[in-house]
Order: sequence, then structure tokens, then C-alpha cells
Amino acid sequence: MGPKWRFISSHSMRRSFVTNLTVAGVPLADTAKMAGHRSNTTITQRYNCDYKASILAKAMAYLGVNK
Repeated sequence: MGPKWRFISSHSMRRSFVTNLTVAGVPLADTAKMAGHRSNTTITQRYNCDYKASILAKAMAYLGVNK
């Protein structure tokens, strides 16, 4: 364990930026442009962490568990 700043990198902010835009429904191509990945949306997809929340929501729905 240690200070929080030791666990944050420039990529942490990029992941938050891309994930928040994805959750808000911004198209991937637009998100890629804003993130500076103009030629390849595959790079942008690597920064998206929304899949974790999506998987959890689907599993909870399947099990009939309400938040």
C-alpha cells in the first residue's frame, strides 16, 4: 500500500475519459477522435472499462438480484 498518487498514471485519466464517454452513449468513432486515436478505434477500445460494469449488470439481471 502507499499514497494514491503512486497508483495513478496518465493512462488512468484516459481510461476514465473513454469509459465515461462510452457510458454516456458517445459513438466510438467520436470518442476515438477526442482521445487522439483518429486512425484506429481498436486502440480506443482498449481504454474502455465499461465492459466490467456491463458484465456485472447482466449477471445480476440473470440472477434476479436488484441493486
